[in-house]
Amino acid sequence: MTLAVVDRLVHHATIFEMNVESYRRRAALERKRGPGRPPVHATVKTGT
Repeated sequence: MTLAVVDRLVHHATIFEMNVESYRRRAALERKRGPGRPPVHATVKTGT
């Protein structure tokens, strides 16, 4: 049923694909780093 609803919403819609940085992702990364922690020392998790 959900698929039918989404199909009806998107049927006449114009879809824009934007190749820009995600504001939500950037804000989440800033929250994760916390205040006062310089980005130089931030670590990135790797898939090990």
